[in-house]
Amino acid sequence: MAKQLRLPAYMASARIAGALHQDAGAGTAVKKNGRKKLRLELHRAMDRKPWIQHTFLRDEANEAGVMAVFGVCLRADHYDHVNVAYIYGAAGTGKTTILQATAQLLCDVDPDFQAPILSSEDFYQDVVTAYQIKSFDKFKRAYRKPDWLMLDGIHHLKNKQRTQEELLHLLDHRERAGKVTIFTANVPPGELVGIDESLLSKMLSGPVSQIHAPTPKKPSDLDENWGEGSKAKVLPAEEWHAILDAVGHDLRTVRSVLATLWVERSSCDTPASLDQVLLRLSGPPAAKD
Repeated sequence: MAKQLRLPAYMASARIAGALHQDAGAGTAVKKNGRKKLRLELHRAMDRKPWIQHTFLRDEANEAGVMAVFGVCLRADHYDHVNVAYIYGAAGTGKTTILQATAQLLCDVDPDFQAPILSSEDFYQDVVTAYQIKSFDKFKRAYRKPDWLMLDGIHHLKNKQRTQEELLHLLDHRERAGKVTIFTANVPPGELVGIDESLLSKMLSGPVSQIHAPTPKKPSDLDENWGEGSKAKVLPAEEWHAILDAVGHDLRTVRSVLATLWVERSSCDTPASLDQVLLRLSGPPAAKD
């Protein structure tokens, strides 16, 4: 069975320890307030880790995904007996970042816990290697051991039937052992193609949450020290809002625009305009009929 968390005092004080295996006889007032307290404490716990605070944005756009992943991993509240979560959203919306923040918080809660984050391509390559060198015992031990396993980009296993079979067997074992597996994908479950029905059913035995990219309020929200010690100076507010209007759905692209502008304005005598930078990244607008 999966180990129980050793919770530090600042988390235990907010009842997360009790929420892991909540007593069925708890008072109604405790049950009523449990979810609200849990949400507040998860956010406070994240705020206490500088690495998470400076690289992981959260707002109403990704709240559902955050709570699904954290809730399942911490066995919190109504996720107490759930072992799987499926998180989906477009590229650049922060799916991988949510997994990284979860792993960081889990490590903070208990350094002995293992919560690896692996791309689905890596999982596929490990299956292939196990077949090639006949090392499936080693493969099974490696993937059955972690208390939490996070597989990023499950849609990349499309039509890889043997890999899907091995993943299904792995999920069966991890479920019996009470261990957690988190999946991310670019599409909702109904749009996954080339995935075995039994595997899909297993992946959907927990919460399914869509996330959208949170909206940064300023470059520093993305850990961008805009113009510090350079000729770039201050990014005008109107340019910042123009960037968000153009590519705010994709945080990677926002960072790319900021980095490009910084380089241009710090090192070029005739830097490109914001419109020129956006054109490089997105291409010309589509012609209207």
